[in-house]
Amino acid sequence: QRILTYDILSDRLLKLGFDHKIARASDENTYTTYLDCVDIGLKDFLHQNELLLNNQPTDWRFCTTFLTSQFEGLLRDIVKELGGVTTKAKHGTDTELVLLEGLLNDDCLKNVFDANDMLLFRETFTNCGYNIRNNIAHGMYLPQEYTATKALLVFISVLRLAKATSRLL
Repeated sequence: QRILTYDILSDRLLKLGFDHKIARASDENTYTTYLDCVDIGLKDFLHQNELLLNNQPTDWRFCTTFLTSQFEGLLRDIVKELGGVTTKAKHGTDTELVLLEGLLNDDCLKNVFDANDMLLFRETFTNCGYNIRNNIAHGMYLPQEYTATKALLVFISVLRLAKATSRLL
């Protein structure tokens, strides 16, 4: 019986491009990788899953909250890398970030993610479904509302980003 460990998962994600560098325009020498952005959330998800399988108490709050916020940031980077739009004009010279729903509607994602991927992302993170991103961002969940199901949806969504990172290799 094979068990998914963080070492196995991280090794596979690195082979799929999660070592892709993310730099900030303000300092090109400061960067991180996709894996660095999600590692502690992935580790916590796997730990909570192990507890669940051993009939021990679980707490899905950290991995769900952490991975949800990182998903949006990584998706924003993917859209930018694929030539999509991540900011829009506001007033005069002011700009604002395109909201998650707008990012998910960018045509550049259609070349990477299929209809099932996009359905997963929308059902997990937008008001078309669970709206996990909004509910977490606004403190709408009680501790017991952070469930294994929600954590799994977020976890799988993060893993699906590998379809894009493998193209950025």
